[in-house]
Amino acid sequence: MSRSDGGPVDGRRKLLIVDDSDDIRMVLEFFFKDKRYEVRTARSGDEALEIASEFRPDVVLLDHNMPGLSGIDTFKALRQFDPKLRVIVLSASDPEEAAAEVLQSGVDRYVCKSADLEHLDRIIREL
Repeated sequence: MSRSDGGPVDGRRKLLIVDDSDDIRMVLEFFFKDKRYEVRTARSGDEALEIASEFRPDVVLLDHNMPGLSGIDTFKALRQFDPKLRVIVLSASDPEEAAAEVLQSGVDRYVCKSADLEHLDRIIREL
């Protein structure tokens, strides 16, 4: 059941997890569902765009390096769809190199994939 604005009645935040790694998607999905988020997952940027248009997430966890539509290109397309959408880019790349590129694009946060999941949860709650 939804409110008239499309948000969940129980106030749970809607989280879209986008990563080409099945293992990472599964771990993140399990963790955030346990934290009472409403979660959807996508394995590519194109799939994320399809899901986001219907699901209308509050926050997107977005892999930086994906085959096909890159994380930055996916971010730009998501922001065209919803300029207020909060996006956190996750990367396994060298933090200094990747962070500069990612943050210049306008994402809300950059987080290394090795970050503690509780820390990632706190970041999402602060957005």
